[in-house]
Amino acid sequence: EVNIMKKIISLLLVLFLCLSLCACGKSKAVTAYEELVQKIGTVSLDSEDAIIEAENAYLALSDEEKEAVAESKRAEYDSLAKAKAEQEARLNSVTALIEAIGNVTLDSEAAILAAEEAYDSLPAEEKAMITDAANKLIESRAAYDSAVAEQMAMHAAEVTSAIEAIGTVTLDSRDAINAARALYNTLTDEEKQLVTILNILETAEATYESLWEAEKQRIITEYSKKFDIDSDPIEGISWYMHENMPNYIDTRSYIIP
Repeated sequence: EVNIMKKIISLLLVLFLCLSLCACGKSKAVTAYEELVQKIGTVSLDSEDAIIEAENAYLALSDEEKEAVAESKRAEYDSLAKAKAEQEARLNSVTALIEAIGNVTLDSEAAILAAEEAYDSLPAEEKAMITDAANKLIESRAAYDSAVAEQMAMHAAEVTSAIEAIGTVTLDSRDAINAARALYNTLTDEEKQLVTILNILETAEATYESLWEAEKQRIITEYSKKFDIDSDPIEGISWYMHENMPNYIDTRSYIIP
């Protein structure tokens, strides 16, 4: 029993010495480095100073000590920093497109569309980071739409005035009617919807056509009385000879309009 107790005590002493040696195996430099790494905690974009401090401590270790310690968290930080730089680049690009719109005119559509497309491609959290630029984009779109609406209304008003200028339709109204129709045809589909008196133009066109057809018939009837008509039913040809045309055309030469 005494021998057994001695063996147990000896084993405990050996174990204690091993633990002591293991504990003493770490140098102060290694311990300090590990504490600095532990201090970093969860890596964020605010961790750079702590990482650099740990890196400097790591560089001061011997080769044997470096093999015994945990890896640096530099890669994790660099990944976050890269993602942050890419995010800033996207936001700067979108902001630059919005700034490039400048003072809004009727020529601003392409610039506004480019900025809107770039802004819409951002995730919600990044849109929230450029609220001032986003508000400016909204204002630019509103200003452009207002300018377009004003121009459309002006074009529609010009056509309306041209239609109203036709007045009572007579045989002298052709130019006024054609001018109003040509002006109407230059409108976009949206602008045409703003012309509420198109029916007046269509009625004027129909009235003029009716008057002109009647006038043509009047002219034909009036002047047909002054011509002798010789028809060939087989060939389907009619010759109109003026009543004053000389009878003896075999003895003289004539030029007949």
